[in-house]
Amino acid sequence: MKKIALFILLLLVNVATYAGPVSKHGQLKVAGTHLVDKNGQAVVLRGISFGWSCWYGKFYNAPAIDWLVSDWECSVVRAAMGVEPQGGYISCPEKQTALVTAVIEAAIKNDIYVIIDWHSHGIRTKEAVEFFGQISAKYAKYPNIIYEVFNEPVEQTWDEVKTYSVEVINSIRENDKNNVILVGNTHWDQDIHIA
Repeated sequence: MKKIALFILLLLVNVATYAGPVSKHGQLKVAGTHLVDKNGQAVVLRGISFGWSCWYGKFYNAPAIDWLVSDWECSVVRAAMGVEPQGGYISCPEKQTALVTAVIEAAIKNDIYVIIDWHSHGIRTKEAVEFFGQISAKYAKYPNIIYEVFNEPVEQTWDEVKTYSVEVINSIRENDKNNVILVGNTHWDQDIHIA
């Protein structure tokens, strides 16, 4: 009986003192070519990217995030919100925003980071500015957030991507001065030397 009581006590202490990745690393930033934490130490995040929300929305929920954290020990998840396909943000903005919000809320609850991915292959400046403006207004205070403003541009030039990205970044920075922003580059992110 004493062994069982001791085990339960140790388990409770472990649960009570658990610090997830966000509690451990805090506000992330970029220093040179490194992602660093609140202490300036390099950070490596490990996790998964969800499939496009318009096709795999059934996984955009708290139980899925809970499982990925407990079973896979993810420190980050990526909510890849489909933009153009049927059922994506362009045709169903409320539904897609709700799916992404469910992942964000679950990531915050689980003390992990979340990449909010505008999963599009085309430039949709007006819609992206609107979406990221709303999301950044709601979640700016959370260090869990990482914004990805354009997933893998396909045929756009760097000048087009940069012009688009500056507008979207400005809409995010109106609300959120601190969280990291990822910007894709041309040819499915293969031409980084151009950026």
